[in-house]
Amino acid sequence: MKNDPRIDPALRAAVDRALGGGELHSHQAAAIEAALDGQDVVVETATASGKSLCYWIPALNAALGGGTVLYLAPLNALVEDQLGSMERFSDPAPKASREKAGCYGHRIRLGSRTIAACRYDGTVPNDQRKELRAHAQVLITNPDMLHSGILPHHHLWERFFANLAFVVVDEMHVYKGMFGANFAHVLRRVLRVAASYGKCPQIIACSASIGNPVELFEALSNRKKPVLIRADESGAPVRRQQRVILDVGRSTEALPTIAKDLLLNLIGDHRARTIGFMRSISEVDQVCRYVKGELGRRLKGVSANTVMEYKREIPPQQKAAVTADMRSGATLGVISTTALQLGIDIGELSACIVCKFPGSKAAFMQQADRVGHGTPAHRTRRPQGRGLRPCTLGLQRRRPRRNHGPGGERWAHRPRRRARAAGRRNGRAGRHLGARQPPADVRRQQ
Repeated sequence: MKNDPRIDPALRAAVDRALGGGELHSHQAAAIEAALDGQDVVVETATASGKSLCYWIPALNAALGGGTVLYLAPLNALVEDQLGSMERFSDPAPKASREKAGCYGHRIRLGSRTIAACRYDGTVPNDQRKELRAHAQVLITNPDMLHSGILPHHHLWERFFANLAFVVVDEMHVYKGMFGANFAHVLRRVLRVAASYGKCPQIIACSASIGNPVELFEALSNRKKPVLIRADESGAPVRRQQRVILDVGRSTEALPTIAKDLLLNLIGDHRARTIGFMRSISEVDQVCRYVKGELGRRLKGVSANTVMEYKREIPPQQKAAVTADMRSGATLGVISTTALQLGIDIGELSACIVCKFPGSKAAFMQQADRVGHGTPAHRTRRPQGRGLRPCTLGLQRRRPRRNHGPGGERWAHRPRRRARAAGRRNGRAGRHLGARQPPADVRRQQ
């Protein structure tokens, strides 16, 4: 695929340099082939399987030909991560600099040409937005900014929409429920605006492993029959995983304590690169503070960056520093909320601890798939665990089984229906979950 004549020679050289002389995986080659053929593509593979190459190669190829690209991510952290990941395609000399493209963009140099890749979100000052509108070829943004800051003023973006070649929808599985319904309207507005300028852009959507990727794509974009690249067709190297589920009974207080001991054992004793997923910010703070203190007490001269926390509330500069330290190996462990559940690049990991069930099987699989990827030919360094297999530990309290109601009847599936049925049996049909109740003094009078 790298030798395809439809791909610009300068981009082919950049891809070969980024892969270190290696070959594309089978799912990457299939997705690129379909995109170059002019088809919409849905890539549904595991986390950290190299999905970014599936869209950046055809997107940058279109940008070299004068087209523009719109990249949409649900999180600003993903926006910054993707902007940084594009630097690997840039020629090393002369060195590309952020100052020439502004603080919110990069100039990707490919041979004698450059591609302006820019971030456009709420942090961009107003005095720089005019320059970005005039020069951006690859625009990296989020659905909120697209809805409020770009589409209402599409006449200012005439150059961009008149050359729009690709729309990239990353982490498509996030767009479900009410959020997904809103995003569907925004995406269809993008396609209508592009059509008003005479363009019909291709859509490349990437998703974690879900059961209905094509159905979700069609519901979001109102387009039919995309090319589907499934997880079982992925050629990304995957090492064997060992998954352990620890049932600690009905007590929830013991879960963070067990997670602390596991993190200390994996990071302190085995020097394994580990990520821990907690359900709340307070648990992240508590576990990170404890693990840092114990490591400092047990191991003399341990760095303060050996274990870091990652959550939505920390500044963007600190988030970028944490992910960079994880990629380089300076940080052995990171404790996070679900903020790192999406495809932010943090390098290769040896162990993952999931404290409490994350709410869905898809979310658990996405967190667990953080470990077990990579081959020696593509690693910057070998795993630091002493003979450890990639391991995922799920900590879950035991939930009581209540398949039937107190009268022998089977419970309905939805909580609201269960409460309404219980209220009718007890003669209080109106006092179900979510019903508005009169004030207490009125109830006493009744």
